Amino acid sequence: MNKESFPPTNLELSNDTKPIYCDGCKNDNKEVLASCYCPSCKVHFCIECDSFHDNHPLFKNHVRDPVNQNLLKKKPKQKNTMVVPTCSIHQEKIGLYCFDCLTLICFNCAFSKNHEGHNIKPIQEAAEILPKLQDKVNLSQKLGELLQKKKMKNFR
Repeated sequence: MNKESFPPTNLELSNDTKPIYCDGCKNDNKEVLASCYCPSCKVHFCIECDSFHDNHPLFKNHVRDPVNQNLLKKKPKQKNTMVVPTCSIHQEKIGLYCFDCLTLICFNCAFSKNHEGHNIKPIQEAAEILPKLQDKVNLSQKLGELLQKKKMKNFR
């Protein structure tokens, strides 16, 4: 199990013993117990939301960790000091990056009309891709400058 995953799964609990609810259902003001956690999206899912997540091509390679609600009361308390940014629209945890809009988004934003058809990746994947893209942009800019200088030189 990934020890760096956040929020806590059943094996990495925070300082409370409250049940863990599905993040997708919370937006519909429902309290449905979570059955699993996706470390890539940083979202807890109930069985129904997990089925949707599992069948979506964008998330086909995501591995989910089971959440056993019965273990919540048996695990010793741990202090959690990590701060996770939240979506200003949905007040949910940020876990995805939209390459089209160049912005961090939550799971719900990813399925909104504002991001329909956009290139969206989990933050960890985006963090690996973005430096490579920036290198390509820098190289492209330098080549453009060299071509411009060469054109100016030939023009004289």
